[in-house]
Amino acid sequence: MGAALGNIGAAMAREGQVAAATTHLRDVERIATLTGDLRVAANAISELGGLNKETGDLAAAREAYARAIMLRGRVGGSRGLAADHNNVAAVLRATGDVDGARRELEAALLMNRQERRLDAAATNLVNLASLAAEAGAFGRADDDYRDALVIWQERGDTAEAASALSGLGELSLRRGDYPAALTHDTDAATILDRTAR
Repeated sequence: MGAALGNIGAAMAREGQVAAATTHLRDVERIATLTGDLRVAANAISELGGLNKETGDLAAAREAYARAIMLRGRVGGSRGLAADHNNVAAVLRATGDVDGARRELEAALLMNRQERRLDAAATNLVNLASLAAEAGAFGRADDDYRDALVIWQERGDTAEAASALSGLGELSLRRGDYPAALTHDTDAATILDRTAR
């Protein structure tokens, strides 16, 4: 019952039904806690953290993610744990804690690489690249974007590959390398145009 309500709450969250999603997810947390299903409780708390982030309550979002991480540590399994570290990174970045965000992303990347979750690892790499670019660490950003691009190309994920190319294009603009920016953005546009047909 808790898992079913959790799915309903998550769907409502994706549809922007914040109040209804919050109600469902709090019910899920209560039911899962009463029955001792820590995995379902952690999922619900993490979804609540996402709702808090979307509504701008970053302190509540961070607190929810911290609770979810604590529960996931008791349950075992790193998929949700890595996702929540990635989520915490987004909150920390929004509050200006770039170093903290980087640490969280690196923790998520390590877990995803260890478990061979390459798509998730590529997402972590793009987030790290974006942080590095903002900090002026262009070499690190370039390496991370290219590592993500290789993963997505090897997996045939053209949309995500286009996203990594776009990131490289933006990075090239920041560096003042306009020919490279044009090449990356043109490649990204070509991929997106081809997949849209």
